[in-house]
Amino acid sequence: MKTDSIKKNLLFQIINQVATTIYPLITYPYISRVFGPTGLGEYSFTNSVLYYFLIIANLGIVNYGSREIAKHLNNSKELNKNFWGIYICRSIAVFISIIAYIGYLLLFENKYMLLGICQLVQLIAVFIDVSWFFSGIQKFKVTSLINTIIKFISLGFTFTLVKTENDIYIYILILGISNIIGNILLCFQLKKYIHFIKLKEIQIKKHIKPLIVLCIPIIAMSLYKYMDKIMIELLSTTYELGLYEAAEKIINIPIGVITAFGVVMLPKMSQMISDGQKDKSLKVLESTLNYSLIISIAMAFGIIAITPTFVPIFLGNDFVQSENLIIYLSISIIFTTWANMVRAQYLIPNNRDKEFIVSVFFGAIINVILNSILIPRFSSLGAVIGTIFAEFTVALIHSLYSKKDLKIITYIKNSIFYIIPAIIMVLIVRLIESYIGQNIISLLVQIISGAIIYLLITGIHLFKKKDEIFMVYLNKIRKSV
Repeated sequence: MKTDSIKKNLLFQIINQVATTIYPLITYPYISRVFGPTGLGEYSFTNSVLYYFLIIANLGIVNYGSREIAKHLNNSKELNKNFWGIYICRSIAVFISIIAYIGYLLLFENKYMLLGICQLVQLIAVFIDVSWFFSGIQKFKVTSLINTIIKFISLGFTFTLVKTENDIYIYILILGISNIIGNILLCFQLKKYIHFIKLKEIQIKKHIKPLIVLCIPIIAMSLYKYMDKIMIELLSTTYELGLYEAAEKIINIPIGVITAFGVVMLPKMSQMISDGQKDKSLKVLESTLNYSLIISIAMAFGIIAITPTFVPIFLGNDFVQSENLIIYLSISIIFTTWANMVRAQYLIPNNRDKEFIVSVFFGAIINVILNSILIPRFSSLGAVIGTIFAEFTVALIHSLYSKKDLKIITYIKNSIFYIIPAIIMVLIVRLIESYIGQNIISLLVQIISGAIIYLLITGIHLFKKKDEIFMVYLNKIRKSV
């Protein structure tokens, strides 16, 4: 099967991420003011609980499914057998998770029962999710376009139907039903690549163990992605959870853009390694990791720079207390990017699932311990500290497991320089704020000025180094001009 090029896939994945990024940028200022910190905290808590049932439903299919499909691109028969085997395993898991979630609601949920019922729609949507298949065959155009269209349709419904804090139920249903519609549209595209086969040809058993194995690190990762929210609700207040949810939402925007590289490269790396092109895959990893770090450092320090102006404008005055949370949490962007690149382009494509699991579990343990100690004393700030240390731990252990093939120390040394233009950017942006004040014009000037400063200094550095990728694109720009 002919796959789309990395450039094309990356372009559509970036379009997807831009839509995913724009969506919260447009909706979050609105829903944060409609629901307030407490309402946002209620949504965050119920969504965090739901996530654990979504883990059961998804198994490790995002990574495993993409990897296995990518391995059989040139064998239609094996492609179909693997698709149906994985899909049936996933369907069974979804059914179990729905039953388990209903049991949880009936036995343990009293305070947020109606919100919990509304969240059930998200589980139903997983039944018909086949996005992992299109990731495996490296065709991101279909998934990106459908996701973009659905995002903007749900955007319209949000502004039309969500008017008061009591409409949080409607908001949750909009998100869930949008996922269902998007997944249905994606299923219609399957007939181009997949056909029905005899049940006896489908191998289900061989997929069960690896799916469960790759589900384990996702559970561990959830301990510092979602368990911290549950712990804030239990050990602090819903109001503090709302502040933390807002801060994390802001941080997830740049992380989503950066990890688009990992989403695109995982199946490509799996295919390269399966074809015996390990040296080529390592060279590609070096380039993507370098540029991902350039972008992540820019975004992390950029957020630090504009947060005092950004928060009142974007979230409203009720969320001013989340400013410090956003500033501290932005540090984790760099660690998350590093870990994601190494994991998606080296560990998983090379079937080093054990190392992936160990790394994430250490991060989870660190996070739970620190949360238990710090949240009762520092509330949401305690959870932020726990998250930073957890992300650092995962990145560190990923690096230790990869040092045999990857030049980890060299990568770190090369990336240290980019902190210099980042610091200069922060100082100048804060100076602009002190002169112009905190308003929308000031925010735009800060963002544009900060970007120009960072790109200019970084560009000069890459030019002096004669960076291969930078010089290729610079020459293309020169020719076009």
